[in-house]
Amino acid sequence: MATYVNNLRLKEIATGAESGTWGTSTNTNLELIGDGLGYGTEQVAADSNETFTMADGVADGVRGMYLKFTSAGSLTATRTLTLGPNTVSKVWIIENATTGSQIITIKQGSGATVNIASGTKKLVYTDGAGAGAAVYTGLDADTAGADIASATATDLTAATGNTVVITGTTTATSLTMNVGQQMILLPSGAWPLTYHATTMNINGGVSYTCAAGDRIYAVKDLAGVIRVSVFKQDGTALVPGAASSVAVGDITGAGTGVLTALAVNVGSAGAPVVLNGALGTPSGGTATNLTGLPPAGVTGTAAILGANTFTGIQTTPNRTLPAGGQDLLTVPSVDNTATGQTTSAFVSGYSSSAIGDLVYLASDSKWKQADANTLALYNGLLGIALEVSAADASLLVALSGSFVYAATVFPTFTIGSPVYMSETAGLVTNTAPTTTDAARRIVGWGVHADKLYFSPSQNYITHT
Repeated sequence: MATYVNNLRLKEIATGAESGTWGTSTNTNLELIGDGLGYGTEQVAADSNETFTMADGVADGVRGMYLKFTSAGSLTATRTLTLGPNTVSKVWIIENATTGSQIITIKQGSGATVNIASGTKKLVYTDGAGAGAAVYTGLDADTAGADIASATATDLTAATGNTVVITGTTTATSLTMNVGQQMILLPSGAWPLTYHATTMNINGGVSYTCAAGDRIYAVKDLAGVIRVSVFKQDGTALVPGAASSVAVGDITGAGTGVLTALAVNVGSAGAPVVLNGALGTPSGGTATNLTGLPPAGVTGTAAILGANTFTGIQTTPNRTLPAGGQDLLTVPSVDNTATGQTTSAFVSGYSSSAIGDLVYLASDSKWKQADANTLALYNGLLGIALEVSAADASLLVALSGSFVYAATVFPTFTIGSPVYMSETAGLVTNTAPTTTDAARRIVGWGVHADKLYFSPSQNYITHT
């Protein structure tokens, strides 16, 4: 029996079959291959969603490489056009020639889809993965499209070109794009962008307000993350939190020849510059009324207030430097933040982290949810997630010695009482686990109803 399981739905003749008619079937197949390299047209019969299935072994417009969709009437809303069968993996150039100025959404299965604006065309390809099949955007032509107005969720799926001007100044907290779509965005004025790990993943991990002349490159990768790269019109890098000046204040009794004609600037990229002088070691005297610590990168030794020594001084959020010279942590006052040691040197090892998750560093150098029920999940280096991050994306984690504030995830703590690793993955608990073979490992102490001093014990016992 003949089958039709290939990507052009051609007849595949069974071994020994069609004696005397084999040539006819072969010629038909050759004609259909030609159709697959040519032009086809299909009509949307009604103002509704519709499925177009490539026929087995006979001529069909859906088979055409260039596929033009028209409509019998005027469409009144976006319509989804499904390409079948969902096992066909194929490249199409699809034109939206329907009437009514509506978008058509090209679909194959439950996976990704591609939007095509009225009067435009796109190169797309299907993966033929069956029920979960997806449609992706192929090569984007470098063409200018119609302007798009800024919006809280700025939709780029119906862009008529891959280079567009963004008008208006509405703050965008997300972009909407097709998987594989690439766009160059040209803001016409001040356009605020709010960082989001999935829908607005701006380089540098910061929010940014665009200026006229900036260029924004955006792409939606196969993991569904929209990567946003900002190219500033003045040529400078997008540097988060760069200080514009350093206030020094009044200095008295510095000693002879120590702070001669000293001035400190901060360059455009945040680098400290010392002009017309050098820092030395005072022979005597007192430094008073100092304000504004040097920015990150300024290192050295300054003898101040007797024998106290400060090496590698730099700004640190939520910290104060008292007269005694010790660096004191403060308990955070903002939810979902921490003070103390943190790191983003490793990536997330699970699909979606939550702020406040208790995590451990696995042998593959990825943070994963800790669990008191499994040895490999409770006996390693622990941390607490401080951001929402997708799998294999960088994850900011609080380390031992930190104060952590996470009202949503944490239980209500008893101040001064120990907090344990929970038998529920990623959580902490006020109650020591009681399940047989579960680990009892203290991870810190409550210092407020929803604030934790995170200091995991290096030891644990298992319940019997």
